[in-house]
Amino acid sequence: MPHFGLMDEKNLTAEEAALLRARLHIRSGRRILKEGKTDLALSILYDALGHGLKYYKIKHDLVVTIKGADGELHQNELAIARELMQSGVIADLDFIDRFCSLINQALDGVVADFNPGEFLAGFDAVMLRLGVMPFSEDELPPEEPGKS
Repeated sequence: MPHFGLMDEKNLTAEEAALLRARLHIRSGRRILKEGKTDLALSILYDALGHGLKYYKIKHDLVVTIKGADGELHQNELAIARELMQSGVIADLDFIDRFCSLINQALDGVVADFNPGEFLAGFDAVMLRLGVMPFSEDELPPEEPGKS
């Protein structure tokens, strides 16, 4: 994962760790998407979304009821997203539903009808609402520890 070796978690609160993970995953996912590795990039950006949702949940002390098995793919993220939609933070779940569909396709190794520009516009809009973006990459540790 993009955050391994780049975070000193014992010196971060849960909120800080979720935010940093989301940002590190955004940076890495965007780079990998530019390299044409769509399946891998989508997986990494999905992790960014998950950490962004967790960040918002922690920061705002949201209580979220998870419907379905806690470990079931997407259940935590969708439960938080539904709560944020009901509270007006996210306009609707259309992008997140489409993203879940894309991630399922990526896991199967077949991503159809993918427009990176359109996808990133929707992704950025959600991450802005969550307070994860904007950020400066200068605030993040270098991707290769020890290099500046």
